[in-house]
Amino acid sequence: MSRVHLVDVEGDLLASVQRVFEPFGGGRRLLKESGEVFIKINAVDFKEHCFTPPDLVGALITYMYAEGARQVYVIENCTQGNFTRLVFHVTGLARAVERAGAKVVYLDEVREEVLSFSASNLACKAGQNGYDQTDLAFPKLVVDKLVRNRDLHTYINVPKFKTHCMTTVTLGIKNQWGFVAQRDRIADHNYNLHAKFADILSLLKPDFTLVDARQALQYGHYPARALLKRMLVPYGLLVGGDDVVSVDSVCCGLMGFPWEQVTHVRLAHEAGLGQAELDQIEILGRIDAHRQDLSCDLLPVFPRDVDVCRGEELCCREGCGSNVMACLQVFHTDFGGKGGFSVVMGKGHDRSRLEKLQKKVLVVGKCSVDEVGDLLLRSYGSEDVFLSDGCNNLTQTIAHLLRLMKISPLKIVPLSPFRTLGLFLQAKAKGSRALTPPLVVR
Repeated sequence: MSRVHLVDVEGDLLASVQRVFEPFGGGRRLLKESGEVFIKINAVDFKEHCFTPPDLVGALITYMYAEGARQVYVIENCTQGNFTRLVFHVTGLARAVERAGAKVVYLDEVREEVLSFSASNLACKAGQNGYDQTDLAFPKLVVDKLVRNRDLHTYINVPKFKTHCMTTVTLGIKNQWGFVAQRDRIADHNYNLHAKFADILSLLKPDFTLVDARQALQYGHYPARALLKRMLVPYGLLVGGDDVVSVDSVCCGLMGFPWEQVTHVRLAHEAGLGQAELDQIEILGRIDAHRQDLSCDLLPVFPRDVDVCRGEELCCREGCGSNVMACLQVFHTDFGGKGGFSVVMGKGHDRSRLEKLQKKVLVVGKCSVDEVGDLLLRSYGSEDVFLSDGCNNLTQTIAHLLRLMKISPLKIVPLSPFRTLGLFLQAKAKGSRALTPPLVVR
């Protein structure tokens, strides 16, 4: 049986981290010939509670050095519309890693290598027809160290305990999506996304997964500051195990989601990549004592004067159907973003409905762009129609929303413009391939 350990965090965080590893023989047992440890955290964005907290990262680094690690690296590649160096500096992660004696590797700044996937099997199990894009770029460091020489290096996966409006949860399996180059996250960010998560897991499995479950984030993964009190749920736990599928399954149970209903967990289990059946997992600690029923759906707080037109045939939750709404919510509630425009997404649009849109229109997603993009450009004019092509071209979506909502991109970064620009130039000088919106919008 696989094993998952639930630890109540009381007092010293370092001691709690140590307790998580004890049933597995301690951190020393995870070390391999090179003595190198790679810690993949979740630093998707610098918004509060979006990222693995610096205190836990620092405690884990300290613990692994005490267990005999020769060198610890903290690695991540943030979401589209951002760059990883900025996220680490705004959140304090860069400072915490440095203080603990580890090295940061900003994965958007390192060389890449393309890996090919034959995803038709898992995609068919998910009830779909396979991927549009099977070649994905990964950081060459990850390929060299954690794929080709997996038996020489230790890999610890440290996600945050969050629901997700697109994929129900974002835990250990989904955290590996951060290895993929930002530009290759756009295609198939739709109903095929869960199968891609499972395919990546078939290529690369963590030696250990440690979930920061001191607090859960519900109603999605991208919290508006104004709604944070409703979104944060205390749990007071660390959850760990050496089978990431088992860890994710247990965490799903803690949030009130049956693992069978979380598609990527089910696919990983069915593919034999790990154990999700709770009665086949030795759970050290009580799920029932901590279980709560959370929601992954966004709170219904959006600007009233934004008209959203969804296609009747298809509007993927995993793609354009969710991320644009999460951005709308944050830009409206936290930055006073204006409305007065329409959003068109999905496919299968009633043409009479399209005739009633507001003057300015944002067309989001490959389906809508292909189906009605040209029609709307002819009807409304190129000055008033904004296209965000691809299943989840978040960078384009953010850039268009900031322009339509009259928000300066620099306003959403909690640093001075000079500091932000300096970090941006530094990242570009190091080779960053991050996809970011223009720093100034018209």
